[in-house]
Amino acid sequence: MDDVVTESVFPSLKHALIVLLLLCCIAASKTSHAAGETGSQPVIEPTPISEQIAFLVLGIIRYSRWPEAPAQVDVCILGDVQYADMLLQATHFIGEVPVVSQVVTLEQALSEHGLCQVYYLGEASSEVYQLLYQAVGANAVITMEEENEYCSIGGMFCFHVENSKASFKINLDAISRSQVRIHPSVLRLGQYRSNL
Repeated sequence: MDDVVTESVFPSLKHALIVLLLLCCIAASKTSHAAGETGSQPVIEPTPISEQIAFLVLGIIRYSRWPEAPAQVDVCILGDVQYADMLLQATHFIGEVPVVSQVVTLEQALSEHGLCQVYYLGEASSEVYQLLYQAVGANAVITMEEENEYCSIGGMFCFHVENSKASFKINLDAISRSQVRIHPSVLRLGQYRSNL
């Protein structure tokens, strides 16, 4: 079983400083709505959970290093997602680097190599997860999953919501296979859990 680490958005006091650092960096980032994207479509108000998830996603991206720094970080969203509203609603910025989220199909994700630097997966069959991870697992990408409590399918980061608080686990085996380097501060956020 892969080693995993768990951490809450509102963690115990011993982790508060690291989480505060992540959140402060994201709060300092600029967020803007892409011109003309909404058109006549109604704007969906993000939920508090989707805001927490967005903070986590952007914080993880900020503390990640690709072999070649991307001019833009593309987040591709697949499957039946519950908490991606905030990510999809606007273009976010980490420093001067835009973070743009889009919904894609599995076929697009598998056929268009280099389409995304981050894959964010909602509910899907285990076959969908396996196909994607076989295709991109050793590439310079970050993989994230919603509601995979044990982070055992192959994603690097797995989000879980309980009592209106978002938390995440880290799959160290998947992280070690990726070409993206994750800052040790992120990897130290939680307690190690084994034999799950």
